[in-house]
Parts: sequence; structure tokens; C-alpha cells
Amino acid sequence: MPVLFKLVRKMKYLVLCVVFFLLLAGAKASEYNVGVVWAGKSSMSERVLYGFEYRLKELKVDVDLDVQSSLKDIDTLDRTVKAFEAEGKDALVVLRSNGSAYLGANPPSIPTFIGGGNLPSELGSVKNMDAPEGNVTGVTYYLPIEVPLESYLAITPKVKSFLLINQKGYPSSAIDWKGTEKTCKALNLKCANGLISSREELVELVKDRISEFDAVILGNQALAFENVDAILEHVNNKPIYSYAAEGVKRGALGGVVADDVKLGSMLADSFFEVIINNKPIKTVPVKMDDKPAIILNAKAIDNLKLEISPLLLNFSKFVDN
Repeated sequence: MPVLFKLVRKMKYLVLCVVFFLLLAGAKASEYNVGVVWAGKSSMSERVLYGFEYRLKELKVDVDLDVQSSLKDIDTLDRTVKAFEAEGKDALVVLRSNGSAYLGANPPSIPTFIGGGNLPSELGSVKNMDAPEGNVTGVTYYLPIEVPLESYLAITPKVKSFLLINQKGYPSSAIDWKGTEKTCKALNLKCANGLISSREELVELVKDRISEFDAVILGNQALAFENVDAILEHVNNKPIYSYAAEGVKRGALGGVVADDVKLGSMLADSFFEVIINNKPIKTVPVKMDDKPAIILNAKAIDNLKLEISPLLLNFSKFVDN
């Protein structure tokens, strides 16, 4: 009997081990391993990632995100992407405009989802945004420039000229200027593109050229919109607008912007369609925020002593830095 009892116990133990490893194998098979990467510091990418993760939880997707954020440079991003591909990740999430430009020159071998960046068709990662032709789809914060510019004119109708400030050499800068220049011509506005590579250059540019323009627009680069404080005293009480929400939060008068968290959620929906539902990437278009928000800085309105139409105020969100 003791021998039989020991044998039964041993068999139970073996059965439990088998069940455990089967369950473990099942859990492993149901997971999706995804590499998330971006180069440089970016609060926008953090917000997009937050929306992405939150939506995946809502969708009950069992996913393991390997996040490599704020990488030193594009070379480091390149090594990280290649390592992710070699490891056999199920998909990649590559954020920021510089990441989208990188993908244009280095097409990925696995499904890749972009976000936190400007217009992909200009950056090169996707040629046909309605029917992506390769392994890349996702979301973009891009808005047709006439949307923010016409809103700026509604807020300050007397403005007839804009100085756009962009970061020299950054991928989104040329896109911002291309759309701004075209729209300014269509609206009969005088506009110029000022390029900077440092906070000091930003201040000098504004000091030198503000007398030529009625207002300033800060482009979609951190070097521009994170340094509103540096130019407030040099704009001669003229309005500052920002293509990015962060610029308004830091003191610019206003902006018309996409919701980064919402875009992250939309990115998760695209991920779900491709990875979970096995839809071809070419059937999952690159998405935009079709209901961007008008945001206004209450302190800037007071400082400029502006009277804004009640209708416009009703459609606006307010921040107060």
C-alpha cells in the first residue's frame, strides 16, 4: 500500500506539471510581443502610448509591450528596430516624425504602426494613406493647414501676416511650411518661414523679424513650442499661435490640435484590425483626428485684451499656464 500510495502521488504530480506547462504554453501562444520605440524626448509620444495601452486593455488584448523610449538618436533607433525584428516581435510601434521618416528609408519586415508624427505621405513611411502599400499604417496628428489658419483669423481678424517658426532640419518642419505657404497664398496672407536650431536663435529671430508680421506661429517641433516663454516679451504684444497643444499650455494664445490620447486609442484599433483580426494593412488606412479641438490660453487672452466671439468660445477648450 505505501508503494502504491507513493506511485499515485507521483502520478498526480506529473499530471499537474503537464497541465501547468500546457497552460503556460497556451498563455504564451495568446500573447503578442510588440516593440515600441521612438528617438528623442517626446511628451506627445508618451500621450499616444498611454492611449494605445488603455485602448488595448479595453479590447482585452494580451500584449507584451517592450518600450524603448527617448533613444539617443536615429542610429540607436535603427539598431533597436532591427533587434526587435530579429527577436521575432509580432509588430512594431514607431513614434514621432523622425521615426516615420526612418521607416521611409528602412521599410520594416513586420507589421508596423506609426503615431505621434506629421504627414506620413510626406515623411515617406506611407505613400497611399487610404490604402497603405507596405507594412506600415497608423495615425498622424497632421491637420490640413487651412483648419488652424482659418481659426487663427477668426480669433484675431485683424491679422494679415504670420511668421512661422520651425526647427532647422527636423522632418516635420518642411511639411509645416509647405502647407502654411500654400494656405497663406490662398488666403492672401503674408507668411514667412523662420528656421532655428536653438533657443537663442529663436529669440534672435523674433527680435529681428517681429516688426514685419502681425502674429507668430510655432511649428510642430519641441524646440519651437516648448520655448514660448523665451519670446513672450519680444513679440510686442502680438499673438502667438502654436500648431502643437503644448505651445498653448506654455503661453501661446491658441491652436487647433489633434488629441494625442485619442490618436493612441485609434492606433490600438488599427493594431487590433491587423494583428488580431488579420486584416491586410492595405485595408487599414492611416487615420487622423477628424474632430480636432480649438484650445485657447485664458491668460494670453487677458494679456492681449482680446474680445472673442461667443460662438468661437463655445467650441473652445481653455488652458491657463
